[in-house]
Amino acid sequence: MYREHHPGHITLPTTWDGTNKDHERSRQASTCSERSCEGMTLDETRELWQCMLELQSRYGCYNSTRIDMAVDAGEYGVDLMPNRFIIDTLNESVIDLPDEGRELLNRFLCPSSPTKQKWKFWKKE
Repeated sequence: MYREHHPGHITLPTTWDGTNKDHERSRQASTCSERSCEGMTLDETRELWQCMLELQSRYGCYNSTRIDMAVDAGEYGVDLMPNRFIIDTLNESVIDLPDEGRELLNRFLCPSSPTKQKWKFWKKE
């Protein structure tokens, strides 16, 4: 479907070889208890996806062919945005992300707006 609407060259990532040190990477714990895009609008989800693409191009912190293809697609990468469940799954498996990148991601995943927190009626303040 993507190829029909956006013909052109897409570079696929190379296959992993045994000398690669990716197997030594570790996942990092979340600094936010709510790391989900479930309640986000479509525009907010797109902004999160664009942030994820930027983080992938800078740090290679996602182990995902979809993100690699979206980064390679340039401005059309937003068209490869997966559903919210997949985005949440990808963000649960972030690896080797420096603090600067973690803070940027948390700006999208840990909103402090009152509208999103009003549903947390069980949370003590």
